[in-house]
Amino acid sequence: MTSPGVATEKMLQGATSRSRGAAEEPPAASTWPEVVKPYAIATGLVVLAAIARLLLGLLDDGVLFFAIFFPAILFTALWYGRAPAIFATALSLAVVWYAFIPPQFEFAWKARATAVNLGLFCLSSGLVIWIAETHRKLIAAIEVSERRRQLLVEEMNHRGKNSISVASTIISRTLRHDAATANQLIDRLRIVFASPDIYADNGDVESLLHRILLTELKPYGTERFSLSGDPVRLSPRQARNLALVIHELATNSAKYGSLSVVDGFLFVSWRMQGDEIIIDWKEKGRASGANPENAKGFGTRLIETMVRDLKGRIQRFVSESGYACRIHLPIDHNVLREDKTRAQGPRYGD
Repeated sequence: MTSPGVATEKMLQGATSRSRGAAEEPPAASTWPEVVKPYAIATGLVVLAAIARLLLGLLDDGVLFFAIFFPAILFTALWYGRAPAIFATALSLAVVWYAFIPPQFEFAWKARATAVNLGLFCLSSGLVIWIAETHRKLIAAIEVSERRRQLLVEEMNHRGKNSISVASTIISRTLRHDAATANQLIDRLRIVFASPDIYADNGDVESLLHRILLTELKPYGTERFSLSGDPVRLSPRQARNLALVIHELATNSAKYGSLSVVDGFLFVSWRMQGDEIIIDWKEKGRASGANPENAKGFGTRLIETMVRDLKGRIQRFVSESGYACRIHLPIDHNVLREDKTRAQGPRYGD
């Protein structure tokens, strides 16, 4: 029987080898227009540089001959690589030598100083091409690394979904005489495995609290609750724990609180205060006979454990109007907060 550690190692090696194969797959043969295009554009850039030099020469014929051609070489090198950039350098050298350095319109031997300038132009162009080529290689390496990372994440997510399916089957068969408990366990497992999807679907590196709340509460109907608060970024650990906490709170509300009665309503708001994220959960309405104040079941203990794991605390309030709680979480200083422009934008629920 293969150990979990060995299985994980094999998964990582398999995903990496597949990504490497995809990244290193030789490109398809280029068509003739694709081969000619870089050199045609390099020629066009050099022509534009020559026209600009000609116009500057009308103002003052002593303007530097070569300086205006460097941008053409740089852009060619950045866009198409070394070979077209060398072509642009040679073409620029020929244009300057023939059209701008006296005696003009002939490839005659020039003065020694001019020959030195030609040599320095070649060396400078070579340096520009080398820098641009290095930049292109670094960008390509980053793109390959990102593709490999993304493929590995997709592989792990796929394995995770397969694992939850297997675990769900085992739980259902083991607790086939207690379907309610089995469903609760399966729902909690799905929350744990779904939190990376919430985290990744954000479009940001960190998961937004609003998205987690909306994901958990939307099945009960968007007309049954309101969400209001500033954009807040969360670390993956905070996103996972809070997803479980919100799931348990929503489940309890659907059983005993505002989501269990027709005229019930749930208000959720959050704010940044000092070094804390404060989340207020306020319910209006409760099922008759429900007494959440005495609830000390597994769900309640799970909420306390998840909040305590984040070094936070939770305060509960029970009144005739319904259940309420306030969650205090310390800000994870390893996670960048939203920039001031976004923080001053429209608030959720406005």
